Amino acid sequence: MDPNDEILVSRIKEDIRRIVAKETRVELLDLIIYMADHAISAELVLKYLPFNNAESLYLLFEKQINEGIE
Repeated sequence: MDPNDEILVSRIKEDIRRIVAKETRVELLDLIIYMADHAISAELVLKYLPFNNAESLYLLFEKQINEGIE
């Protein structure tokens, strides 16, 4: 997950869009990526078809830090 920069954000967005596009029951309405020191989170707003209900989906990816463990 390093480095946390615009290239990484772009790749994450591209990957999420590719995955969601394969699911015909949803449509991606919005995608926001948040970066932190040891985590990346994504907020997806999805429209569920054919019901046209929009819901937010939150994804969190945390980097495991195992300091002092042998």
